[in-house]
Amino acid sequence: MAAIALVIALVIIGIIVIAALSVYTSGTKDRERVKSTIDRTRNVQCFSQIRRVEMSIQMYRYEHGHFPQHLSALDDMSERDFYCPVTGRPYDYDVNTGTVTCPDHIR
Repeated sequence: MAAIALVIALVIIGIIVIAALSVYTSGTKDRERVKSTIDRTRNVQCFSQIRRVEMSIQMYRYEHGHFPQHLSALDDMSERDFYCPVTGRPYDYDVNTGTVTCPDHIR
């Protein structure tokens, strides 16, 4: 009788351990999923800002026949628009191609 009670106790402990491990590991996956969603949201925010700046650059090129030498030449944009809204670092601007890139977010 004692042997049967011991086996039942071990089975119950095993079930509890398996349940605890599945809850613990699924929580880790949820946290990773939330973190990756937040990262994607931040990337979209940065890319949206870059797209606005590049559209302004194209309008400048259409009006003046060349790309602006500096982003500050874009009258319809404020100074803060030339910085990543997530990290606050300034965007990189290529005068020859009119492209803007963020040093922290790769497209």
